[in-house]
Amino acid sequence: MGGPDLLDEVRRLDLDLPVVLISGYGEDLVRRQVGPDVPQTVVLQKPFSVVELAREVRRLLDGP
Repeated sequence: MGGPDLLDEVRRLDLDLPVVLISGYGEDLVRRQVGPDVPQTVVLQKPFSVVELAREVRRLLDGP
């Protein structure tokens, strides 16, 4: 199952669950696949640092 399909399944269970999508593809391509304004969803492009991951997770957990 790819990221967009997994995101659909997660959203079916809980619309508000924060999700970090990690991809080797560019964010533009991933956003076209999952939708541009998917709430509580961050796309991290590989390679990324632990600091970047921690920052995005913190941002998601802090909420809007």
